[in-house]
Amino acid sequence: MRSRIRTRFFPSKIQPTLSPKITMKKKSRIYAVNSQNENQAATNLLIKLVDGTHMLKTFQDGACLVDNILYNQPPELIILNHQPPNPDAISILNTLKTMPELRAIPIVVWSSSATREDIQASYQAGANCFIELPDNSNEIVSKIELVYHYWFEVVILPKSTIFDNFL
Repeated sequence: MRSRIRTRFFPSKIQPTLSPKITMKKKSRIYAVNSQNENQAATNLLIKLVDGTHMLKTFQDGACLVDNILYNQPPELIILNHQPPNPDAISILNTLKTMPELRAIPIVVWSSSATREDIQASYQAGANCFIELPDNSNEIVSKIELVYHYWFEVVILPKSTIFDNFL
């Protein structure tokens, strides 16, 4: 007579947890527009989460971000404020998504205040994700941790290969 092994699954006992410092297998380059006014708290939290596990480079405006991407090794992920200074996120998306060698770079757009039209325009311009950040700082922490977990633990990011032909 065969014995049956029974296993029990207790979903209430298994809770996914996101630690403030998530370890990664490889270092990815992340570029973010860090405007001085909108979403500063979210960008600061992202800087703390990354804390050496990835290479995070912040830019004061969209023009500096685009210039850096065009003349240096591009990142594996871009995070944009919806209304970064000079130019706006839609212009940045249009610029980057029209270049075949940059089209595969995932771009996350976030905003603390966005209309349905803003969200639609971002997706139409090529955003991979649009996140509305809440006003509550605890909710911001939770949302940023989820975003970080998704893009660096769940998803496999494309490796930037634009400069491989020159090496």
